[in-house]
Parts: sequence; C-alpha cells; structure tokens
Amino acid sequence: MNKNIEIEIQLISPNGKIPSQKYDSDIGYDISAAVDITLKSNEVTLVNTGIAINLPENCAGFVLPRSGLSTKHKITLINSPGLIDPGYTGELLVPLINHGDKDYDIEVGDRIAQLVLINTNKVDFKLVDSLPETDRSSGGFGSIYNALIAPDAWHAIASHSGDVGFDTVYRNDLHAAATQISQHGSIDNFITHTRETTKLSSDEFYALMICAMAASYDSTTTQDSKFGIRLPIDMHSGEIESEVWQNWLSYDPLNLLETYKDCLKSLDLCFIDCGNKDQYNLHFGSRLLHQKLTSLGIEHNYEEFSGTHSGIEDRLDISMPMLANSLQN
Repeated sequence: MNKNIEIEIQLISPNGKIPSQKYDSDIGYDISAAVDITLKSNEVTLVNTGIAINLPENCAGFVLPRSGLSTKHKITLINSPGLIDPGYTGELLVPLINHGDKDYDIEVGDRIAQLVLINTNKVDFKLVDSLPETDRSSGGFGSIYNALIAPDAWHAIASHSGDVGFDTVYRNDLHAAATQISQHGSIDNFITHTRETTKLSSDEFYALMICAMAASYDSTTTQDSKFGIRLPIDMHSGEIESEVWQNWLSYDPLNLLETYKDCLKSLDLCFIDCGNKDQYNLHFGSRLLHQKLTSLGIEHNYEEFSGTHSGIEDRLDISMPMLANSLQN
C-alpha cells in the first residue's frame, strides 16, 4: 500500500478547517469558507479559507470548482484550475464568480471548492526541429473514407490532413522505411524492437507508421510474418510490389471519388484542410483531392493553413462550429 504524503497545514483563522474527503475513493479534498460573505451577481469575490499549506517539493495543488455550486447556482472559479506551487505558504483564497442573476450567501463552513494534489517531476526541455506524430496530431482519412463507403451514416464530415494521394505522398517514402526495417533483419524483428525500446527515433517511428498502414491497407496476410504484415516494396531490391501496392491504392480516397462521387454530393458539409508544411507531405495529396472534388462538381470547403501535421488543435475551432451548424440545419 502506498504511504500517504504528509502535507503541512496551518489554521490561520478560528474558522479554518482542514480539507477533507467525504468518501475514501474521492480524489479531491473539500475546501470550506472561513467567513460569511455574499457573492454579488456577475462579480468576482475572494473568499477566505482560513488555512495555509506548505506543499513538498514536486507536489502541485490544483483548486477546482464544486459541481454542486456550478450546476445549481452558476458559481465557479474565475481562474479554474488555480495552481498552488510548493513554497507558497500564504492563506488560500478562493476567487469565486457568481454567473447567476441573484446574489448568493456563503456561510462559514460551506464547501466552496476542492483541492487536488498531484506529484510532478522536473523536466528538461529539448529543442528539436520537428515532433513525431501523436494521437493529438491531425488526421482525416477515416472521415472521408467512411463517407464514401457508408453515406447513409454521415451527414457532414471534416478532414484535417487526411491520408490521400498515396502515389504522390507515400510511394517514394517506402524505401526509407524498408532501409530502417532491414537493419533489424525482418518486419517481425523490427516490430519487436519497437515494442521493447523505450524511445523510438523519428526514422523508426515513421517506419512503424508504414507498418501500421500496411496492416490497414493490405488485407492479405502473409505467413512470412507472425504479425501478418507485408510491405508493398521488395526489401532487397527496393522495387515496388505492384499487387500489394494496388491493395493500398484501393483505399486511397482519390481513387474512390469517381465511383462514389454521389455519396459526397449528398453531404451537407465536406470540410478539408491541411498545413502547407505537413511533414508527411499530405498537403500535396490534399491539393489533388481539392482539384478532383472541384472537377467532379462536389461542393466542399478547402483551406490550407501555415503549419505542419502536428499541434493544430486550433483548427478544430474552425471545423467544429461548421459541423455543429450543419447538424442543426
């Protein structure tokens, strides 16, 4: 069983109360008011708690709203979450804002917020030229592909730098992946290496991504690999394996448009964007998709922005309202 962390706390008011949990399974500790005070409508009020705490090194405290106050009375924290750093030993003040139409009275002992404590580690920031793709990077292959093959299930779609234009985008990169994988002797050995190592290089990550695409775009498994994966390239000569590559191309939205164009025409919204410095060169595929959609008379919104494939969560601020408006109509 883990030993509890000891937190020093001082009661600096007769009404101060040590934070507590109602249930053993709770994560947050209830913080109580040490004063009677009125929260004016649409105003921010600092509420005294009558306590001061001394957090140990590598421990951070986060002050969060209570759900009851926020949902029932529209009262929350103006700076949620509030951060308490180690070394701060002043009185804990809670800045409450009353979004309601009426004033609200706080009494001594009322639970007004909750404290969550988190262990942290010091870090060293390393400057790099590019970052590997993560699940927070962009993507949009699924939205386009599913809209093409299952039009009855979709009313509107948005694609952020989706995989498209495989011949242009991926074909020439297969050689680099093959070179990386060959250093381990086989696909199986390479995948085993990626599962056992603690950190992948950018080249290893990209080769692993190619293996993942091979598993997705080529449904024909091979007995030569326990993972059933084969690449559309000869690992020795570097020649493209035409039969396998055709399996990949059968999933390329660019090649499906002619057959399934009416499916996209039935959409109320087709939003497509891509960064003009996409590290996987998907901006070239996106441009080809835009050209093909235009030539087929398929209405769509296409935007190209200054950026890469990663760290573009702000693009959702553009697509999500458009999707919401489309679904409401």
